[in-house]
Amino acid sequence: MVLMRWAICGAGNISHDFAIALHTLPKGENEIVAVAGTRDRAKTQAFADNFHIKKVYSSYEEVAQDQEVDVVYVGTFNITHYEVVKLMLNHKKHVLCEKPITLLLKHTEELYELAKKQNRFLMEACWSRFFPAYLALRDSLGKKLLGTPKLVTAQFGLNIAHVERLKTLSMGGGSLVDLGIYTIQFAMLVFGNEMPEEIVTSVVKNEDGVDLSLGMILKYKNGGIAQLTSTLLARINCEAAVFGDNNGVNQIACLKVPHPFWSPTELVTPAGVEKFPLPFTDHKTTYPNGQGMCYEIAETRKCILEGRIESPYYSHQDSLTLTRITKKVLDQIGINYEFIYQ
Repeated sequence: MVLMRWAICGAGNISHDFAIALHTLPKGENEIVAVAGTRDRAKTQAFADNFHIKKVYSSYEEVAQDQEVDVVYVGTFNITHYEVVKLMLNHKKHVLCEKPITLLLKHTEELYELAKKQNRFLMEACWSRFFPAYLALRDSLGKKLLGTPKLVTAQFGLNIAHVERLKTLSMGGGSLVDLGIYTIQFAMLVFGNEMPEEIVTSVVKNEDGVDLSLGMILKYKNGGIAQLTSTLLARINCEAAVFGDNNGVNQIACLKVPHPFWSPTELVTPAGVEKFPLPFTDHKTTYPNGQGMCYEIAETRKCILEGRIESPYYSHQDSLTLTRITKKVLDQIGINYEFIYQ
C-alpha cells in the first residue's frame, strides 16, 4: 500500500475538519506529516498536537521545500489561495485547494495551466461532488429518472454576516464566493459545465460593498432554469432540488437533496429516501458532516496514484466554468477583487 503524505496550509476550522476526515480513512493510506500557519504559532502548534503532526512550520515556503510532502491541502483565507497554490505547484507538489480556488478568473486559468505544465494534480475542493448522495444523484440523472431536467432550485444561508473575513471586501468577503458557489456547482451538476445563456441577479450589500444576500437565475440553452440564493443574513433550510419533465407525464418528477445539501447524507427520489451514513468519528467537526471531506481526500489519492492531474467528477473545466459564472455574477453586482492583488 502506498502512503500518501499530506501537509496542511492553514490551521483554521476547515483544516480541523479536514484532519478529522482524513483520519476516518483506512490506516496506511494517508498521513499528515506537516502543518503550516503564518499568523499564530501557538494555534498551529495546538493543531499539530491535537492531530499528532510532527512538523510545524511558520511559513508555506517550508512546506513547499519539504521533500517528504507529496500533496498539500490549502485551507487558508480565500485571498491567499492563488499565491499558496502557485508556490506548491512550482515545487512539484500535488494540491487540493479549498473553494474558491481563486477570486480572479485569470488566476484560476493560470493555476490549471501550471498544473498541466508541472504534471501535478490540482483540484478545487468542491467536496460536495464526492458525497455518495451526489454520486447517486448523478446516476439518477444519467438514467433519465426525471426525464429531461428543467428546473433547479438551491439555497444556502447562514446568519454569519458579522464574521470579519466575510463582511470585508479586502478579505474576499461575500455570500457568493463563500456560499453561493455551492448552489452554482449544483446547477452545473445538472445542466453541465457550459455557460448559461443568461444570468439575472439581485443583491443586498453592506457598507463595504460586500454582497450579503444574493439571488441568481441562470438560464441554459436547453430550456433549463436554475433559481439560486445565498445569504449571510439568515439561517435557512439549505436544500437543493431538480425537477424534470417526466418524459411528458403530468406528474411531479423531483430529486431532492435535503439540508445540508452541500454535505448531504440523503437523497429523496420518487421511489423514497436513500440514506448514506457518514464514516464514524469520535471528534466533533466544526461544519455539518465535516468528516465527509474524506470522500474528496480518497478521490485525490486515487487520482494521484493513477497519474491523473484532475478528477473526472470535478475537472479543471468544471472549476473554470464555475469561476466564469461567478465572475459574470460579480460583474453584474459590481464587485471586483482585483484591487486586493495590486
